[in-house]
Amino acid sequence: MTMKRKSEESKENSTLKKIKTENVPGGIQKTTFKGTNKPLKGGPQKSPKSAQKGGPQKSFTKPVKGGLPQKPGLKGGKERNNQTKGDIDITQSLTDTGASKSKKFRFEKSGGKKAGKFKKAEAPDKKPDWNEFKKKKKEVQKKRKMGNSQYDVVVESKKIWEQVRRADCPDEKKQKLLTKLHGLLKGKMDKIVFSHDMSRIIQWLLKLSSPQMRKEIVSELLPHTIAMIQSKYSNALVKHMLKNGDEATKNEVIKVLQTKVVTLLSHTTASPILMYAHDQVASPGQKLAMRQELYGGLYQSTGDAKISCLGDIFEKSPEMKSAILSVTKKTIIKCLQKEHITSSSLLHAVLQDFISHSGDSPDLTEVLEMLAPLPILQFVHSKPGSSVAMHIIWNATNKLKKNIVKELKGHIREVATSEFGHLALVTLLDNVDDTLLLKKALLPELLEVAEELAANEYGRKVLAHVNSWCDPGFYHPSFIVQVKAGDDFSTSKKDRDVRNKEIHEFVSDPLLASIASNPDFWLKTSSVAMVTAVILNNAVGPNLKEAFDSVATVLVDLDRKVKQEIRTPATNGAPAGSGEGIAKKKKKNNKKKAVKGEGEGEAEEEEVVFIEHAGFHMVLKKLIQHDKKNVEKNLPTLSESVVAKLSDSVLDTWTQCNRACFILVSILECGPETCVSELKSKLSSYKTNLSSQSFFGAKILLGKLE
Repeated sequence: MTMKRKSEESKENSTLKKIKTENVPGGIQKTTFKGTNKPLKGGPQKSPKSAQKGGPQKSFTKPVKGGLPQKPGLKGGKERNNQTKGDIDITQSLTDTGASKSKKFRFEKSGGKKAGKFKKAEAPDKKPDWNEFKKKKKEVQKKRKMGNSQYDVVVESKKIWEQVRRADCPDEKKQKLLTKLHGLLKGKMDKIVFSHDMSRIIQWLLKLSSPQMRKEIVSELLPHTIAMIQSKYSNALVKHMLKNGDEATKNEVIKVLQTKVVTLLSHTTASPILMYAHDQVASPGQKLAMRQELYGGLYQSTGDAKISCLGDIFEKSPEMKSAILSVTKKTIIKCLQKEHITSSSLLHAVLQDFISHSGDSPDLTEVLEMLAPLPILQFVHSKPGSSVAMHIIWNATNKLKKNIVKELKGHIREVATSEFGHLALVTLLDNVDDTLLLKKALLPELLEVAEELAANEYGRKVLAHVNSWCDPGFYHPSFIVQVKAGDDFSTSKKDRDVRNKEIHEFVSDPLLASIASNPDFWLKTSSVAMVTAVILNNAVGPNLKEAFDSVATVLVDLDRKVKQEIRTPATNGAPAGSGEGIAKKKKKNNKKKAVKGEGEGEAEEEEVVFIEHAGFHMVLKKLIQHDKKNVEKNLPTLSESVVAKLSDSVLDTWTQCNRACFILVSILECGPETCVSELKSKLSSYKTNLSSQSFFGAKILLGKLE
């Protein structure tokens, strides 16, 4: 019963979809689909939206074969002027019973631009033959290459090169083949050098050929150097000429590159070769000429070869300063917009010169603002770049300094041990007011690699700086001048003494613990011992006593031997110690251009007791002399630790050594009173032994005991 009722409803709904067809002017049949007010499928009555609003019912027209479609919505029933390129077929009849309203109709155009656009691609009858496909592809490539005028030359060159590159090819045959290859390529290199295969062949030809042939190849390629260095493949040939060419070849190539420095520096492919030429090959004069290209035409117009920087030209022509700085600023800004250039030492040199001579110019502020967001690690690998990094830090805001600290996190070892990067790190530690940030981000990492830094020439400066700021006893005066150069315009507001004290208190005790646990390393060499002395003389923390005890243990170890270089005086045939030999030696040393080794003795190495080494002796003397200050502050002293470990065997050896006697004299002069009294009592039985010695240390020590 239910199935019968459903079928009746379906028939009723299908009969309700009436189609009204009428003829309109122009021979077009208009088909109108009207809605209905009767309920469908037994549901409630639903009227169209247009009927609900009171408007006319919606209708649309479909063209039939043989007629032109009319645009819906055209006023007055205007016909379309354009003609269709083909007939349009209705793919599905609108009068089909039971057709779904949601089903989309597809149309096929028999002609026109998009003919077959919506047709489904037919599956191939069988799988394609890939071997045949590859064969046809090779034939197409060959036809394309044959269209090149140098195709035959390239093919013949490859055949010759395949014989040359064989390991079993005799030298005589190889030279004949190279001569033949050069004759084949002569006059055509500028046309084929830019391809990946021929550029490699010419590169090897340049390497294996005779000097005369090499000279001819270079002279032919030289006019095309600018185009070659910008090429993806032939730029390697330019680098080969710079790396393996003779002096004349290198000079000629650099002379060509000097004319297009700004263009090549901005080029992604050419800039690495240009930087290599500047850093590794160019002479100081050639480097200056390259930098002058970045200063603009006004700088070059002076024509004075003696001008080495912007300061020289400003002294001669002060009126040109603003114009030259403006041109230089534009060039710098253009270069800074290229990420691959910011690490160039050539750009760093120009930046350093610009910053040094800009003064309070607004141009400097603009350049520094552009430099601020750049990674600081791109500047620390060159000397001028390190100077630029220091200026960035000095002028940075607190937010920027925080970003720099975060950037350096994880790179402390490589920056601190860098020849130029350690200066930037020292400047950062000296200008960040937020010491809490330093204690969280940088200083723990610095303490983790403390021993590696102590073993490095530049890392030692960083360690010494956090323990004793700009210690004149450790640093060269030029280093102190560099670090203090930014005091006048630094943005740091915190008192320097307060900041240094907070940093020192954080690092001091962990370093003392390291010395106490591994004294052999911290007294490994005299250079490392110098840093150890700086740490101990400025120590703050409970581990100071343990550190002094560890140092004293190494000091009294008679089995510890170190090598010391001893240079025997040359007598030039005269008896040793004679006035004639000494006079000849002085005369030789006073010559401005003396031959190396002439008038000097031969260097020899011998093992000596630790305390007799000249370098260690100086470090120990400084440590003991500092005991005076420790006594005033009621701190432990090295003198107390040494005297407590002096045994009879140690004293018996020390009283026979000159430098050891001077160490004992220093203890008697600088140690605490209790320590001095104890040492005198221990040495009382060695007066006879000291009186028999002829060196000055024993005589002075004996005088202190009496």
